[in-house]
Amino acid sequence: MMIEIDRKKAELLDLDVRDVFQTVTTALNSSIQVDRNFWIDPKSGNQYFIAVQYPDDPSFRLKDLTNMFATGTNQKNVIRLSSLVTVRESTQPVEFNHVGLKRIVDVLVNTENRDIGSVAADIGEQLKAIDVPKGMKIEMKGEYARMTESFRSLGIGLALASVLVYLLMVPLMRSFVMLYRSA
Repeated sequence: MMIEIDRKKAELLDLDVRDVFQTVTTALNSSIQVDRNFWIDPKSGNQYFIAVQYPDDPSFRLKDLTNMFATGTNQKNVIRLSSLVTVRESTQPVEFNHVGLKRIVDVLVNTENRDIGSVAADIGEQLKAIDVPKGMKIEMKGEYARMTESFRSLGIGLALASVLVYLLMVPLMRSFVMLYRSA
């Protein structure tokens, strides 16, 4: 979703674009992203981080955002965001991510109430149907990559431990093949 600010209208209403941006950001997340504030307790000298955040509302929709009010430092009246911003769908990337010099696209997946392995298996099945263009490759990263790396390391560790135990048993039993004889 793209939120476009009508800069000319905001300026006519004595609103700075930063004021409108801060209102939108605070409504969607918190003021931490835009304005870091600290308060120092005069008695203890402890420093406290202060931020404005709207209460979590599961029924909040983007159309509710346009019903909020924007205020600025030079402005006398409050103005509805609906008169200053336009919300529209877009397929353009919001940011470009790179690993090294290679451009990547991140796809985030919610695994709520499911284990990562089964989600990754379902994603793998879906990815098999995709015809990947030449020069591109698809990799699963994040928790899945860390999980598979941990299991790989665990398997290698167990194999090395088994070999080490065998190599310790060889001189103790004085044989590469231990024969068990019952008495």
